[in-house]
Amino acid sequence: MYDPFRLEEPFVASISGGRTSGYMGWRILQAFGGSLPPNARFVFCNTGKERPETLDFVERISLEWGVQIHWLEYRRSAAHKFVEVNYATASRKGEPFDEIISAKQVLPNVVMRYCTEWLKVKISNRFVRHTLGWVPKAGGYTNAIGLRADEPARVARLRGSPKTSPGENPVAPLAAAGVTLADVRAFWAASPFDLALAPHEGNCDLCFLKGQGKLLNILHERPDLADWWIEKERRFVGKTRLEEAGRFRKNAPSYEQTLRQSREPGLFDQFDLDVPDCRCTD
Repeated sequence: MYDPFRLEEPFVASISGGRTSGYMGWRILQAFGGSLPPNARFVFCNTGKERPETLDFVERISLEWGVQIHWLEYRRSAAHKFVEVNYATASRKGEPFDEIISAKQVLPNVVMRYCTEWLKVKISNRFVRHTLGWVPKAGGYTNAIGLRADEPARVARLRGSPKTSPGENPVAPLAAAGVTLADVRAFWAASPFDLALAPHEGNCDLCFLKGQGKLLNILHERPDLADWWIEKERRFVGKTRLEEAGRFRKNAPSYEQTLRQSREPGLFDQFDLDVPDCRCTD
């Protein structure tokens, strides 16, 4: 009987730190009798802007399920532009994100999402090539991404997107198995541990792909999270050739404006809460 979670080796499973990818990891483990086969790895790519609760959750998965998760971070000075860290040594103040912004000298935005490309996709692929030695080789390797059956547009984009990572074959086993958000929530509701974040919060604390309503909700509860994002926009405003290059969100309020709006009672109820598509699955 076909089991979409019994992936062909070699493969990696991208654990983003959210409930959906965590559930995907569980299903993969169960498909192999509770442990990963020899040519399989779980990877978590830390940008330094993940919520502390996310880091706690990833570590808990590793400890509770007895599986190694490779924590990877972008590092401009490293030989292959990444280093392997762990729960104790992982960046928590946006350091990898700071480094790629300094290298690019322009802020990422909805059109130019180099943060996902460089802080997640590329370092995962470089780990596979330079640490595991799986690529280049015939057939490449499979990368399991946490996209569900109730996200058909995102799954279609994943399957139809051009390959930016040599040898990578991205798949969505949750979608293939018909798993929906309701299934994911039911699993974690019955689990002895869970991600200590509300569904609207997500992993990257104030990702510019979050809807304005989500950002306002988060900042209403945690105004301190705006500091890093405001500092980056202030650093680039008026110092780039294109005005939008100094903003994370070209056609939306700045983070400083959003912080001010979040202090107005009820204002965040007026905004769409949807999150645009992103490979990081946040």
